[in-house]
Amino acid sequence: MQIITAPMAGITDYSFRKILYEFSPDIIFTEMVDVNALKYSNQRTQDEILRKAGNEAVQIFGNKNEDFLEAVKLLIERGFDHIDINLGCPVKKIIRAGKGSALLLESDFVKELLLKLKKEFRNDIKLSMKIRTGYKNFSDPEYYVKLAEEYGLFQICIHGRTQEQLYSGQADWNIIKKMKQKHKNVKIIGNGDLTDLKTIKEKTDSAKPDGIMLARGLLGNPWLLKEAKDYFKTGVFHESEVGREEIKNTLIKHINYCIEDKGEIRANLDMRKHIFWYLKEFENIEKIKNDIIKTKTIKDVLKYIVNNV
Repeated sequence: MQIITAPMAGITDYSFRKILYEFSPDIIFTEMVDVNALKYSNQRTQDEILRKAGNEAVQIFGNKNEDFLEAVKLLIERGFDHIDINLGCPVKKIIRAGKGSALLLESDFVKELLLKLKKEFRNDIKLSMKIRTGYKNFSDPEYYVKLAEEYGLFQICIHGRTQEQLYSGQADWNIIKKMKQKHKNVKIIGNGDLTDLKTIKEKTDSAKPDGIMLARGLLGNPWLLKEAKDYFKTGVFHESEVGREEIKNTLIKHINYCIEDKGEIRANLDMRKHIFWYLKEFENIEKIKNDIIKTKTIKDVLKYIVNNV
């Protein structure tokens, strides 16, 4: 069973990926990348989002074939060899631009895109795709599973929600199960609601995908990777108890990685959400939050965590 970490905008940056690598998932994605940012050589995209901590995969989104082709060429030049096409992002500003899940309605466009990418880069990349189960009048995820088989994609990841659901309600893993039962030759990755080991066991025991993609469950809890990996390896269900000191030390390491990558000012802004995710189960979290909110610099935050958490 493959374990993959999802591309999460503003979250899976270089520093967080360095933390994730310590838990050895099979595939780690960078943040999702707009093909236009690559086309116009956006410096932040080039220097931050695509800074490699290892052998990451990249997920790209757009709405023009030529932009996708140019983006893939640039990514290959930067040393990436696994590129994923996003047909799953449900965010409204992405949808309004005709990207992400909006492409589910454009079946001919996607088919032509895959044909061009396979023809142009057949031996250079592992090509994959991520979808949602529906958008507006589209409700046939099997169409894209068949495309994945027809064009020999490396894998297809199915998030068991429609675009309209965003992240509300429950992901429909019965669709993932049905797709795997009907298309045994396609590597199908399941995604949605995998926030703890109990749910991971329940969903994978039933649907039997080839792998899982973890996203929100990793926020402040990269140890979920180890729990899932151990379960798939041994078949023994064991939720680990991570000690306070281990959480604290991992958080400190993450902050220092972020300072190394972005400098103190940016790290002070970007790490706040991660800090509260790591410490969310601490019994005195409200006091910790209030104290950290009052700090002015990331060095002040580090000093507080070392001495008071």
